[in-house]
Amino acid sequence: MGVALALWGLVYVMAGEHISFGLLGQSMVGSFVKLSSTLFPICLTSIIIWSIRQPKSLNRTCADMLPERVYQLCHSSKTVSSELARDPNQAPTKVFHKLYSDYHVKDDVSKSEDGEDGHDSLQKALECGNWGPTKPSNLFLKVSEECFIHGIAPLTIVAPLPDLCRHMANCIARAETEVFLGTNFWIHSDASTLVTNAFRELSKRAGERGTKVVVKMIYDRGDPRQAYENRLDVPEKKYTSEKVQLPPAEEVPNIDLQVVNYHRPIFGTFHAKFMVVDRRIALLQSSNVQDNDNLEMMVRLEGPIVDAFYDTALISWGKHFDTPFPMLSSPAAGAPIPSLSLMDVSHEEECQGLTLPEHTTLDQHYDLDLRDEARRVNGTLKPRPGESKTRPVTRHLISPEDGCWHDASTGVVPEGSIGVNPGRFSWAKGVVGAVQRVRGAGGF
Repeated sequence: MGVALALWGLVYVMAGEHISFGLLGQSMVGSFVKLSSTLFPICLTSIIIWSIRQPKSLNRTCADMLPERVYQLCHSSKTVSSELARDPNQAPTKVFHKLYSDYHVKDDVSKSEDGEDGHDSLQKALECGNWGPTKPSNLFLKVSEECFIHGIAPLTIVAPLPDLCRHMANCIARAETEVFLGTNFWIHSDASTLVTNAFRELSKRAGERGTKVVVKMIYDRGDPRQAYENRLDVPEKKYTSEKVQLPPAEEVPNIDLQVVNYHRPIFGTFHAKFMVVDRRIALLQSSNVQDNDNLEMMVRLEGPIVDAFYDTALISWGKHFDTPFPMLSSPAAGAPIPSLSLMDVSHEEECQGLTLPEHTTLDQHYDLDLRDEARRVNGTLKPRPGESKTRPVTRHLISPEDGCWHDASTGVVPEGSIGVNPGRFSWAKGVVGAVQRVRGAGGF
């Protein structure tokens, strides 16, 4: 009411003439109508275009037994990668819709009927798996009805983000033919530098072998042009800019790098965070490639399950390939398991008891296999002679330039000091001030 009275109270003398309440109201209504008539078709058109461009999902029915369509897909020889291997000039998204758009849940809800013992459903689950010479128990088959995961998970990481990026870096450096990296947010940081250093190492190794590695990368950085085209090719000038800082072609001559910026306005963020290396290793993680102080998670998967991640990568890419992936015709199913076949046991005894230096952005150490990676990371957490158990943890979580309290006159870091980066984390500034006041002389 107060706002209305204030609006009506705006009647005043303007240019020597009195404006009546009625004229002012008519003017405001007229302006509102004109504005509405202009904005309404724009908004309506935007909503229609947005709705049409959304990917269709028919998976809205919950089945309580193995759906027939899943059974058929498990036995189908056609996948996105196999079709692209046959004709690399196709767009992955079109292949996907051609293969799977005819599968409608409404035609097959696969609901079990009263009195059915579920034997047929368990038999279907058995036929969908590759179990080798043994037959799984009925309980295991019931679990398999919900999720068919064929492969192994030789490594899981629950750690600060740099440890995840260290494993990404090792996988990239050991790549032989191709790397796909998808992430939601990428920004130049210590985390991204671990990855870009690995690209440089990969190029170096590929040059020594006389080969070239295909690298494709997707991230999500909003661009107004994505209102029309969701997947934008990123030119070298942009992906080497200050905020991204991927290596230019001249620094990685033995890598064929292609970058795509993928976003589906308004709310269609590309939020996946995974990597596929040589179609033999898949990394699925919780973190973007940026510096943060979070506890993050990663799982490494090998075996036939990698083919599913590979198809997901192709579908996410969605565009024609400038250079096709070399492994399109080489599925992970039936191939050797990398963590088992590549594990070198000959150096186990000679390295026993040695502490390996930490892999950092300034001091890079790439490992031969998972065993050495684990030894390197775990070794950084072992106290040196005379140290407490907390000291190596602090040393591992921060870099020296992040700031440990030290004696201003001697530069010595007292035992038990906690490191923070007051420039990176706002909460750290308060900690810095409090410790300075308590300890007196000293600095960060």
